[in-house]
Amino acid sequence: MEDASVDGVVCSTSLCSVTDPARALAEILRVMRPHGRFVFFEHVMAAPGSAAHRLQSLISPLSRCLAHGCDPSRDTATLINQAGFSAVEMETLRTGGLVGELAPVIRGQALR
Repeated sequence: MEDASVDGVVCSTSLCSVTDPARALAEILRVMRPHGRFVFFEHVMAAPGSAAHRLQSLISPLSRCLAHGCDPSRDTATLINQAGFSAVEMETLRTGGLVGELAPVIRGQALR
């Protein structure tokens, strides 16, 4: 795709699986027009030091093999915040239960 050629990008539970998420975010920024919108819904790592985070770290090698490269202990929220967007709005959602504890999710948008 050409530089600054799209108005927006939507990403849903994908950044956990790409080999280089920082590069993927840089590519999103490259193809977005000025003031373009990046909309995301991603599961993220649990709070560092928590039992859920320790379990995520433990199951990550298996998850990467069985779930198309998905790394449940990846700090996707920080990667998005540090990617270079002009503004980021993000909220953490708690879905409850064991899955909610092991796979908290974020949703939000970022502007180029």
